[in-house]
Amino acid sequence: MATKKTAGLSADAVVSSILTDDMFATPDTVIEHPVKLGDGKERTMYFKPLTAIEWKKHMEAENSKDAKVRSESAARLISKCVVEPDGRRALTPQQAARLKPSVSGAFFMAILEINEIFKKPDLDDDVDDEEIVDEEDATDEIELEG
Repeated sequence: MATKKTAGLSADAVVSSILTDDMFATPDTVIEHPVKLGDGKERTMYFKPLTAIEWKKHMEAENSKDAKVRSESAARLISKCVVEPDGRRALTPQQAARLKPSVSGAFFMAILEINEIFKKPDLDDDVDDEEIVDEEDATDEIELEG
């Protein structure tokens, strides 16, 4: 069985036939993604995908006991992910902290989308009428069962 060494991880990582390249974040990848800002204008922005470790570090910062670490976590993430088309960082954490809330929020949601952490619902999908539940009908059914 073939093995390969990986920096900082297990020295005996197994080359797997079930893991494919698309399951891994690559540092040189730049993703073009439309972002609708607070003014309603849609702009093409560029993002670097996160690794699992980078996302975990962000979540740890979001849940830190240190208020300063928590309050700066989104700006650090935005600074890490928003890039120029050639992959260079587009802004510093200090600049990201000064963004308007609507812009910061739009960038953050785009980061979640491109990393497939959150998928924006497609509002154009047909709604299945059977899935719509009338609260009053649901309450009646509960009472009848009880």
